Amino acid sequence: VFIVAEAGINHNGRIDYALELVRAAKKTGAHAIKFQAFRAESLCSTHDAHYSLFKRFEFGKKEWRRIHSLSKKVGIVFFASCFDRESVDDLDELGVPLYKVASGDLTHLPLIEYIASQKKPVVLSTGMSVPSEIKTAIKAARAFGQKHVVLLHCVSNRPARLSELNLRAIRTLGEQY
Repeated sequence: VFIVAEAGINHNGRIDYALELVRAAKKTGAHAIKFQAFRAESLCSTHDAHYSLFKRFEFGKKEWRRIHSLSKKVGIVFFASCFDRESVDDLDELGVPLYKVASGDLTHLPLIEYIASQKKPVVLSTGMSVPSEIKTAIKAARAFGQKHVVLLHCVSNRPARLSELNLRAIRTLGEQY
């Protein structure tokens, strides 16, 4: 079992909170901590009502460097769901060991291909997807030389009700892929 603490954007755009999340994840026994890396402009138009929210939660190279440094110091794996090429590049410069593709980006094949081209393991979230989309995403990653693709069975409704979990999907994913 490999436990990943989901930090996401729970830092509220504050580096001190993000660093505390790293410490807390380590203290609780997690093996890794995962954040979300993005440029607000890649998620929506600057005129969109959500732009200022995304911009507030956006970290740049300086913040990622501090998070990576602390993660190494305390002995926890740091990685992120990347939503654009620039964020992939920022984290690649730090030497993150893997990347995650969020459920909503499972059909964003150019992003998956770019991430796969980094030659590091790729974790694909399958929430909100259908089998053909999963197959296409795996094929895209493999076409760019990625041999290590991990699938996550995800339920995109939070909090998920027990009736929505469909844990047998994990077995199905394992059998099919």
